[in-house]
Amino acid sequence: MFEPEHAAVGLYGVLSCSVSQRTCQIGARMVPGFLAALGLPQFLRGVLYGVSTFDPASLAAVAPGLTGVGILAR
Repeated sequence: MFEPEHAAVGLYGVLSCSVSQRTCQIGARMVPGFLAALGLPQFLRGVLYGVSTFDPASLAAVAPGLTGVGILAR
């Protein structure tokens, strides 16, 4: 019989093990990502017409799309 709490514990164990094995990779990718995030708004300001770099409507529209792509990319 399927018990959701067992599935949750198993999923937690697999993800925990995966993250602990890849901590160095995650840290190495965060540094260039952080630096790119600092410079990207300046670039986008010149490319996007009529949209500020911190436009809440744009962020609200893009976030679900990126989440969906991340889920599908598994």
